[in-house]
Amino acid sequence: MRRSSRWYVKPGHEADTGTTDAADVHPDCVLRLGLDVEAHGQMFTPRPIGFVDSPYKDTAEIPKGLGAKHEAEGVLRILPEFELGLTDIEGFSHLMVIWAFDRSHGFDLLGMPPSDNRPHGVFATRSPRRPNPIGLTVVELLRRENGLLHVRGVDMLEGTPILDIKPYLSSVPPETLRRGWLAEAENRAVSSHREAAGVTA
Repeated sequence: MRRSSRWYVKPGHEADTGTTDAADVHPDCVLRLGLDVEAHGQMFTPRPIGFVDSPYKDTAEIPKGLGAKHEAEGVLRILPEFELGLTDIEGFSHLMVIWAFDRSHGFDLLGMPPSDNRPHGVFATRSPRRPNPIGLTVVELLRRENGLLHVRGVDMLEGTPILDIKPYLSSVPPETLRRGWLAEAENRAVSSHREAAGVTA
């Protein structure tokens, strides 16, 4: 297996640089996006199909922790060469957006999420510090304007590269879903709140 870095010129910077070759431009004008992966004689190179217009400019602004609600509205700005792929997407109420943590560096296999004070494995959390910096968010589709998808529920930063979009479909009955350590953390938080209320009563 061979792996190497891949770079793309950010939209809007082509005019500043006069090139689409990331090797010829300033680092502020490019984004690092995933890896080239060669295995079994096949090469896979992720590339953005668009970018997110988000109200969040810094990770500190994104709601986190127990009870956090993601109700912010934003726009999925799909590049013109992929707009045809949005045909019939208006019929779906919710979408799964696969995107890249392009501002995250390195990874931790164990970490303390904001929802708990106990460590958990990275694959049991939504931590941005992942071996492959890929995120997934379910959003509500409000409307489409050509290559612009107006959505509610964004939790990405402004300019986040979008890797893929899929309609949200689930045949899993809600009563069979388990929420793992998150449910346990919520129960501990409720118990702690009740104890505190009893002390101050």
